[in-house]
Amino acid sequence: MEKTGTKNLTFKEKTENFWYHYKWHTIVVVFFLIVAIMIVSSVISKEEPDVLLYYGGPAYFSESAIDSVEKAFQQVLTEDANNDGKKITQLIVTTVLSGDQVATKVMDAREEGDIIFMGDLGAANNEYNQEILYGQGTICLLDKAHYEESKERLERFDSLVSEDLLPEKLFSDGKGVYLKDTAFGKYFEVFDGLPDDTVLCIKIKPLHIEQEKYNAAVNLFAATLGFDLERPPEAETETN
Repeated sequence: MEKTGTKNLTFKEKTENFWYHYKWHTIVVVFFLIVAIMIVSSVISKEEPDVLLYYGGPAYFSESAIDSVEKAFQQVLTEDANNDGKKITQLIVTTVLSGDQVATKVMDAREEGDIIFMGDLGAANNEYNQEILYGQGTICLLDKAHYEESKERLERFDSLVSEDLLPEKLFSDGKGVYLKDTAFGKYFEVFDGLPDDTVLCIKIKPLHIEQEKYNAAVNLFAATLGFDLERPPEAETETN
């Protein structure tokens, strides 16, 4: 009986034979290999932030607005907390409406005869609660309604910073100040687009955040409160 096989085939013939029998197997394997390489490369190249920030409120952020907020905080970031040679902040955003804000939008729409779409309000509210309780963002920008709702999770300023850094218009509870009433909030134009009742505040140290990371956030928070209207040295360098 004549034996069949690839022993006596040329390299080209062996290649063509393999491709004929295993073409789709090869395509699938190569596809997943490329995806795996892209994921690993993304993880390796991703810059780790020194401090995470959090916004919870009715404002919508474009990618450029997020970038501008991050750069504003980076202007006063004085330390490279993770020792990677870069000073980076990252903003996490949840666009969420309070009950009063929802009612106001509905009433306005009725008066104007408009149709409004506000997305999945329940999902947004759940996301907000998860971020306040378990999120990594420590320095917070919250609208006043959510600030009041989450006040027990927030720290008094005088527990973290020296008396000379306490804002003149600090709330009576000692846990927040309107961003618009700080020199930091007035200086950077990106904050002009936020509602006037946006509150600058900081979480009580969550159990899931390492002390070193929390300390880095506190130092940035203190630098933000200590910001004055002089142009930061980094900003001068960038414009020259």
